Amino acid sequence: MGLCLALAATAAVRRSRVLGTLAALTVPIPHLVGAAAMGLLLADAGFLSRLLGVDPSSWPPLVGGRLWVAVVAEYAWKESAFVALVVAGVLSSRAASYVETAALLGAGRWARLRHVTLPLAAPALGATAAVSFVYTLGSYEVAALLGRAYPEPLAVLAYRLFTSIDLAARPQAAAVAVTTALLALVVVLLALRALRRLAVEQ
Repeated sequence: MGLCLALAATAAVRRSRVLGTLAALTVPIPHLVGAAAMGLLLADAGFLSRLLGVDPSSWPPLVGGRLWVAVVAEYAWKESAFVALVVAGVLSSRAASYVETAALLGAGRWARLRHVTLPLAAPALGATAAVSFVYTLGSYEVAALLGRAYPEPLAVLAYRLFTSIDLAARPQAAAVAVTTALLALVVVLLALRALRRLAVEQ
C-alpha cells in the first residue's frame, strides 16, 4: 500500500499533491486514535455495517476475530503513510532523470517501472518495512483493543504479565520482553544485510 501511494504521489498528475497531502495527514494521528476509529468502523454494529445495511448478527467478526482483520487494517492504514512518505521522497529526488532516460531509450511504462522505479525504491521500501515491523512487534494498544483475547501478541502478553498482581509473573514478563527484543534485533540485522546487498547490486 505504501509503495502504491508513493508511486501515485510522485506521478505527474495534478491530483498527486492532494494524494500526498492526504497520506501525510495520517502520520500524526496516534495509533490509539486509529485503533478506536477502526473499531468503530469495522465492528458488528459499526459504521460500515450500518452503511451497508447488514444485520450485526450476520456481520463477520472483523474486530476480535480469528483473522485479526481490524488489527491488520489499522497497521496497514497507518504504516502505509509512513512508507509512502519515505519512498516518495527517494523517488522524487532520484527517479525522474532515470525514468526520462529510460523513456528516451525506448522503454515502455512497465519496463520503466520494473527496471528503474522499483530498484530505486527497493532500499527505502526495505528499510521502512523493517521499521514498521519492529514497531508493530512492540506495539501494545492496537492489538489490545482490536485483537483476540487468545493467543496474545508478545507485547500484550508482556504488559499483562508485568502488570499482574502476582509478582512471580514479573520474570515471565521480562523473558517475553527479551524475546521480543531479540526477534526485533534479528529482523533489523536481516534488513541491514539485505540493504547492503541491494547497495552493492546498484
